[in-house]
Amino acid sequence: ELDNGIFTLKSREAGEKTIFVRMFPGAKEASRGSVAPPPSQGGGSGQVYTSQGSGVIIDKQGVIATNYHVIANKSSYEVIIKDGVSVKTYKTKLLVADKINDLALLQIDDKEFKPFSSLPFTIKPDICETGTSIFAMGYPLSQYMGEEVKITDGIISSITGYQGDVVTYQISAPIQPGSSGGPLFDKKGNLVGITNAGIRAAQNVGYAIKST
Repeated sequence: ELDNGIFTLKSREAGEKTIFVRMFPGAKEASRGSVAPPPSQGGGSGQVYTSQGSGVIIDKQGVIATNYHVIANKSSYEVIIKDGVSVKTYKTKLLVADKINDLALLQIDDKEFKPFSSLPFTIKPDICETGTSIFAMGYPLSQYMGEEVKITDGIISSITGYQGDVVTYQISAPIQPGSSGGPLFDKKGNLVGITNAGIRAAQNVGYAIKST
């Protein structure tokens, strides 16, 4: 029985029933786009976004790495940055789009933006070994799961990705819709990749583009 996202599962044998609350959208709902965060969380633009994803700032001047599929076929982009004290929304411009490797670089292009004094991580120039402990950060399904950053951890399961792709790692950290473009770190604080995909039919299988 289904009623407004709450359904009851009944057992034929014991005659008992358990009530479940459906917390997450189905695949079709998740692909319909998302709504801008409320004014207190998103700067008050109130507009409807056609898609959303995650990203990571890789330069003090406001250069952001994300996935190509996050920004593909879009004419304008905004980034919402939380620094632990405030939430600010900035306009950005596209610097580079790499469809083959599913990467894009955005530049914050807003008179309100002030460059960062430093970045709290380094970018790893080498390929990680299989078994390296990692964690991914992102904002999956924020309209359902909330506006706080989410962290999943795991290991690098393979140094090649989907169908042996040498550009990506296979990782055991789960990647949900909306996490695309988020950073992948090792436990030493090095940026080792940009997450970009997961396999719904497989448990704890995700992919990340290597920092190299």
